[in-house]
Amino acid sequence: MNLLHSIAQSFAEGVLKLYNQEVDAHEVLINPTKKEFEGDFTIVVFPYSKPADKAPAVIGEELGQHLIENSSYVEKYNVVNGFLNLSFNNQFWWECLNKMHQSPSYGISEKNGQKVLVEFSSPNTNKPLHLGHIRNILLGWSVTRILKPAAMK
Repeated sequence: MNLLHSIAQSFAEGVLKLYNQEVDAHEVLINPTKKEFEGDFTIVVFPYSKPADKAPAVIGEELGQHLIENSSYVEKYNVVNGFLNLSFNNQFWWECLNKMHQSPSYGISEKNGQKVLVEFSSPNTNKPLHLGHIRNILLGWSVTRILKPAAMK
């Protein structure tokens, strides 16, 4: 996701500005925030405590403030131990949805070399179909239709 990369880039610029340490934006760990904490994504700040010679919580506060001032996406932040939890504004989520909507291959994953077998029932000539049969037939047919674009790539 390019938007998360822009957040990582802004974070790396903050580390350079505040602690005079160069960080590659690709090395910044951004993970979804755990459900028990407030925020959308979390940046791990432990790796920057030794070069900055500060506690991870202090680094999180300083870099969180830097992101609020320099990123148009970060609405608020909170620091839990060595983790900087970021909450994004509606503009961030709107741009994410627009990128997904504009992508012609959204929802279609690349082939991974694995075969998939979808087994579902078909009409039996020896007994009549009932609602349970039709449900399973339609579910199986739907799954094959969902998987078909991935098989074509």
